[in-house]
Amino acid sequence: MNTLVPTCRREYLSFFILLGVLALFYAVTFLPGHDWGDDFALYIQHAHNLLSGIPYHDTHYLFNPEMPKIGPPAYPPGFPVLLLPVYSLFGLSWMAMKWWVTSFLLLALLTLYWMFAKQLTFASRLSLVALVGFNGVFVQVKEEIISDLPFLFFVLLTVGLLQRQSLSSAGKDLWVKAVLHALLIDVCYAIRLAGIVLVPALLWRDWLQHRSITQSTRLTLFLFCLLAFMQHLVFSGGGGYLTSLFLDFRLAQLPVKLFHNLNYFTLIWGDDKWVRILLFLLSVPPVFLALHRQWKKEVTIVETFCIGYFFLILLWPYTGVRFALPLFPFYFYYLLTTLQALPPIRFHNLVVSVSALFLGTAFFVYALHYQQRFQEGYWSVERDGVHHSYAQELFRFIGEETAQDAVILFNKPRILALMTGRSASAFSAQQPERLWEYIQKVQAGYLIDAFLEGGPPTPGLQSFIANNPDRLQAVFARGPVVVYRILSP
Repeated sequence: MNTLVPTCRREYLSFFILLGVLALFYAVTFLPGHDWGDDFALYIQHAHNLLSGIPYHDTHYLFNPEMPKIGPPAYPPGFPVLLLPVYSLFGLSWMAMKWWVTSFLLLALLTLYWMFAKQLTFASRLSLVALVGFNGVFVQVKEEIISDLPFLFFVLLTVGLLQRQSLSSAGKDLWVKAVLHALLIDVCYAIRLAGIVLVPALLWRDWLQHRSITQSTRLTLFLFCLLAFMQHLVFSGGGGYLTSLFLDFRLAQLPVKLFHNLNYFTLIWGDDKWVRILLFLLSVPPVFLALHRQWKKEVTIVETFCIGYFFLILLWPYTGVRFALPLFPFYFYYLLTTLQALPPIRFHNLVVSVSALFLGTAFFVYALHYQQRFQEGYWSVERDGVHHSYAQELFRFIGEETAQDAVILFNKPRILALMTGRSASAFSAQQPERLWEYIQKVQAGYLIDAFLEGGPPTPGLQSFIANNPDRLQAVFARGPVVVYRILSP
């Protein structure tokens, strides 16, 4: 027993050294300011409202049903609540909020190390933490003040506790665990609606294990329903992308979006098309082999959650690699489960484990990815974003030269609403008559044309401006942004 204590201490020391190296790596790779992503602005506005006592939904963002992809009228309250401590202490500080979001990534890595202690060797668990922590996808997402990394942490914590703690006991212990699990499921659901996948995953696990739904699961889900109902009473209308989903769902587009969503899973191996596709295809068989073996041995919440969330992502009408983040740690977990069970490879007198070969290959690919990013000037060239001088001048102009009740059309409406306190809405310019109808409907007084982050122009907007010179007067122009006053709607 005494010989195990130093070993455990060395293992913990090694893990926390790795975690410290990752924290340092994140610190030196942070980018200045924030991009024009727009999602972050609504989260921060919700947090501001909670802190100021303003109604949760009073964000000055005018939802346009014709542009549901821009974002829903309101987000669920989980992430805004998590932002409250850092926002109350530091205000609108990009770096403070980025560190706060990144701390959830570090907590997620700590959870990964803990939750697979029985399934993986110490070396494999360290490898799992390193593979996830240094991965380019996660390093890029830490630059965004959005809900993805907090959602990742709470999903891993919830799945880990559901996997390791049994709810089969009766009495007081049953209630304590049921309350804890229901609370965690509700936190996942409150951060992102996709957390609801934990409910069918729990039911499916019970059915596969017992051919019935256990008393503990029924109690857990009953308590979760009560918590979710209370959340919707207090934050009514915070349905997130559920609102956009009903407006934007197109059955005919599912095959194309299915392909795009599946392709996003390959991005875990970097940006180079053929390298990432090759490595992904080579890694899929051992992942499925580990999943199949575990399924035959005993189905756990890990398997039912992964399968349920995978199909949710594939069918989700919006594409983006960040939606797949909760599955990437499990992908590496199943891969390492298979590799650690394989016999070592002998090269003459040299014996090398398959896991070590894989880890070396993975980090060689990681190094190539970061070298390519460095050569492209990812960290050396100032990127476009809300911190840029022209953006700050735009916000000052709107704040000083427009009326408090002005309505402004801009395809980054949530950022404009947050930074200026003016009502803002997205718009479509492809049908001029419908755009004029929308201008009249919301009583818009200004329209902003912008080429942000080197992206393409708003479809149809250039011709709309050229065809209406007597109705649109340019009143501000800085960098890629021009503001037009609408003279005659």
